[in-house]
Amino acid sequence: MATNTDKKLLDVPNAQNGFSNQLIETVNEAQIDSPNMTHVATTYPGISLMVGVVVIAVISIIFAGLIIQPLFALPEQLEYWSIRIWGGIALLWCLLEAYEYGANKRLGYCLREQDITMFKGWLFRKISTQPICRIQHIEVKQGPVDRKSGLAKLHVFSAGDLTQTFIIPGLEKEKAEFIRNTILHHKELQQRG
Repeated sequence: MATNTDKKLLDVPNAQNGFSNQLIETVNEAQIDSPNMTHVATTYPGISLMVGVVVIAVISIIFAGLIIQPLFALPEQLEYWSIRIWGGIALLWCLLEAYEYGANKRLGYCLREQDITMFKGWLFRKISTQPICRIQHIEVKQGPVDRKSGLAKLHVFSAGDLTQTFIIPGLEKEKAEFIRNTILHHKELQQRG
């Protein structure tokens, strides 16, 4: 239970306890500058689109092979509907790949002294900022396509839950390693004080 002295300390900003949490007035004229965005590698959107198209093409060839294979005949009704359903799925996949291509062209990041920000999305924009002091660990990963194209993904893990973790894909490998080392260096300097 709070005493009279405690209530006075809580009501007075910057009192002996040194803590204040006053209301901040927002003014229409005041604007906060957004961090400058650095785009990911220019080759990344095309490579991502190519991978998506190859996946749908391989699945389509396998599906077509199952329909026209000579070992057993499918009922006409099943063949008729399966072709149309797969056509719809393939069309939807292609539309999603086109959207992802546009979104990947707008993918970027900003590394500052105190935080790293990721910008993503095309129709639905998302800006995620992670303070460097909250970063638990950071990884540079490469899959087979990334290795072939000289790209890498930067995984930033927060000291919290998985929703605070983000991935910046499509970075040149050297740049991803530079960002990782820079964040680790700044984190070490912050911990030293």
